[in-house]
Amino acid sequence: MNDTKGLKGEVTKFMKASRAARVESHESVGLGVDYRMESRKITGFSLTFDNKILHLSVFARKDGQNRNMHTSRMERYTQRRRNRVQ
Repeated sequence: MNDTKGLKGEVTKFMKASRAARVESHESVGLGVDYRMESRKITGFSLTFDNKILHLSVFARKDGQNRNMHTSRMERYTQRRRNRVQ
């Protein structure tokens, strides 16, 4: 039972870190809006359309990871935009 309380506490910390993250939004390559979330504790992204979340991924950062926002393997918005179909 103590393991459940410990896990619940970790989930609560993760959710708080997610809500406190800095968020940037950009027009998506297709439809919708891309959101990037970044903090010392988490990194993530989401895709929304009509104010509904279609996809959301949030990952905990390990201690000592590079915290530079633009080290992700995902291309930056300006790079992806070049591939947009008009």
